Amino acid sequence: MRYIYTGKYTIRVQEIDHNKRVQIPELVRIMQDASMQHTLQLKASVWDLEAEKLSWVLVKKHFRFFRLPGWGTEIIVETYTSGMDKVLTFRDYIVRDAQGNLLAQASSAWLLMHTEQRKIMRIPERFIPIISDDTDALPRPFDKIIIPDHPPVISRDYRISYFHLDWNGHSNNVHILRFVLETMPDELLFHYRLCEMGIYFKQESVLHDELEVQSIRDENSPLQYFHKVVRKKDFMPVATAFTSWEKYPG
Repeated sequence: MRYIYTGKYTIRVQEIDHNKRVQIPELVRIMQDASMQHTLQLKASVWDLEAEKLSWVLVKKHFRFFRLPGWGTEIIVETYTSGMDKVLTFRDYIVRDAQGNLLAQASSAWLLMHTEQRKIMRIPERFIPIISDDTDALPRPFDKIIIPDHPPVISRDYRISYFHLDWNGHSNNVHILRFVLETMPDELLFHYRLCEMGIYFKQESVLHDELEVQSIRDENSPLQYFHKVVRKKDFMPVATAFTSWEKYPG
C-alpha cells in the first residue's frame, strides 16, 4: 500500500521572480512543507520523534523542473515514501497544476539522526509498514556528484544566521540551495531557466559558520554548472550540487 499526501497550494506574490513565476527556492519550500504534512499524518514527524531524540535529515535531492507556475496559480503537490535501502529512506514529489500538467518532480533520500549524539540511526521497525516499496517510484537520486578540478567562475561567502536554522539546529536545506543559485551569473538568472538540479548534503552547518559557495562551469556544456559549498573554518564540504539551464523561449 502506498501512503500518498496531496496538498494544494497557491503561489503568492512574495514567492515570484521578475518573470512573475515562482522562485525555485520557494517551490522547493512548498515541496518541503508537503513532506512535513505527510510525516505528521503518518505519526513520523520530528514532533512525534522528539521524545526519542530523533529527527529526519535530508541527504540528497534530484529535481526536474518542466514549467514554473506563475502568481496566483494553484498547484497540487503529491509526495510519498518510495522505499528504503539500509539506513536510507526515499521520498518522491510530483507537482502539477490544477489541469493536471506536470510542473516539477523530485526524488530524495533521508537519514534518521540522533539529535544529541548527531549520529545516524537505524530505521525503527514500526516505520517499515509505512515505507512503501519502489513500485512506480521515480529514479533514485544520483550516487555522488564529482566536481571538476577547475577554478570557479563565481565564488561567494555566506554566514549562517539564526534565521537560516531549521528545527534540527542546522542550516535549512532550502537556504543552502538558495546560496548555490545566487552564485550563478546574472545573465543566466535573468534569461535562462533552471531545468534540473541535484544537491548532496555532506556536513552540517550551524550558527555563525562561514561558508564559501563556488560555481564551476562544465567545460563541455556551457549551460551545465557544478557547485561546492565549503565550511571555511575546516574546509569541509557542506554540500555539492549540479545545475542545468536552458534559455527561456522567445
